[in-house]
Amino acid sequence: MPAASSARSTWEGLLRAQVYTVGTDHGLAILGSTKVGSAKGSRVFHGGLAAGHSWGEAYRLWYNTKGKQNDEWHLGMVIMGDPLLRISPEMLSPSYAEATEWRPPAELDQIMERIAEDSILSTFEEYQERHPEFFDD
Repeated sequence: MPAASSARSTWEGLLRAQVYTVGTDHGLAILGSTKVGSAKGSRVFHGGLAAGHSWGEAYRLWYNTKGKQNDEWHLGMVIMGDPLLRISPEMLSPSYAEATEWRPPAELDQIMERIAEDSILSTFEEYQERHPEFFDD
């Protein structure tokens, strides 16, 4: 489930990530973004999981194949949970793939690029200045 900033290292972001990972009977790991962004080309990641690779290995394959092509968009992607987990073969049956709406990859790329262009990326110092509540003096 795409959810930009769902893994931000803030109280609210960590709470969202915990809901995804430990707040359900089935969530043991998530691939999340610490900022506005996502895993474009995520079919490589999901394909790695479906092929029996661990979450960590699927992430490595995705980043080396797709992720490093656009660091401004992809840096900030993290795995929360155990990167050595693998999806059991029973979970790969079609009954678990209940998608309600599919969009063509080109349309998704355009949407993500528009969001990235509208996002203001700043330095750590600027972030720290805007959010002093997260830092000790």
